[in-house]
Amino acid sequence: MAKPKSKALYEYLLYAGVLNSTPDEIALAKVAYRKAYLLNWKEKKAPLIKEIRIVCSLKEYKDVKVFSNNLGKSPTAFTKSLLLSFITQHSMLPNQQQLESIYQKIGLIINQSLKDKSNLNLIEKLITIEEELKEYLKSNSK
Repeated sequence: MAKPKSKALYEYLLYAGVLNSTPDEIALAKVAYRKAYLLNWKEKKAPLIKEIRIVCSLKEYKDVKVFSNNLGKSPTAFTKSLLLSFITQHSMLPNQQQLESIYQKIGLIINQSLKDKSNLNLIEKLITIEEELKEYLKSNSK
């Protein structure tokens, strides 16, 4: 047999001990080498990003799409953030802008109520709600 052009193939055939064998045995060894080489190449070239696929019905997808569009996200981005928030035990805050708007409105109501001081009990409750919302927004802003 003539020496193969590929040094790696030659070393493989030498290691397998088939260099002086029959052409059929050499052909089988070459097929095994190519298979191992291709598998090794695929593992090296495998992307560092992995993919997860889920299957849902058309109705389920439509619901997910509508909900995610309301949040300003694609269905894929929404699903990813929802899954990761579940895994990390951090609650997903889908309507952060809306909550910040509510926080501002509560602040305005408190400021207006402090001027006329008509119902101090209501003002205290609003201040408590404002502080809780502020802490919630702080803890979930990532």
